[in-house]
Amino acid sequence: VAREMLEDHGLRVMVAGDGKEALDLFGEHADEIDAVLLDLTMPVMNGQEVLEYIHALRPKTPVILSSGYTEKDISDRFRGFHPTAFIQKPYLPDELEETVYKILEEQ
Repeated sequence: VAREMLEDHGLRVMVAGDGKEALDLFGEHADEIDAVLLDLTMPVMNGQEVLEYIHALRPKTPVILSSGYTEKDISDRFRGFHPTAFIQKPYLPDELEETVYKILEEQ
């Protein structure tokens, strides 16, 4: 659903089914990726592990973390790598669009 919402606004989107696939996609296309929308809970590797990998490979890549947990709940889980932004699920299409465009404008 998030992919469709973003594509409807003219953004090119790559989708990964799990954390490992996300790392593979990011490794192959890091120079083409302007921002990452990352779920905290994913199969194979969790969002924290993927965020740390992204930060190690390209530290300036903006990452929007999405979770059903509150922002305060997740902030305690991260050691040194914090997401650029947070969006709590469930979110409305307008909230996602606003968050993504804000991140892209700050680049």
